Amino acid sequence: MIINADEVKNIYVSTRFVDMRKSIDGLTLIVHSQFQMNVLDHSLFIFTNKSRNRIKILYYESNGFWLFIKRFMNMRI
Repeated sequence: MIINADEVKNIYVSTRFVDMRKSIDGLTLIVHSQFQMNVLDHSLFIFTNKSRNRIKILYYESNGFWLFIKRFMNMRI
């Protein structure tokens, strides 16, 4: 994996679905408002859409943000 797991302090999962059109800036605003946290503290922030078939993971490294996107195919819950 690209991220060094030893550097990740915490993992936070949003319980509310988000608009998957949101990019880094929009997701950082959600971290500030929903989690009331600093997005720069080396934590992973995980978001999902309403149908739970897509996730986005936001992570800040020392020189910028990582945004991981995963789309699940034929997922049935």
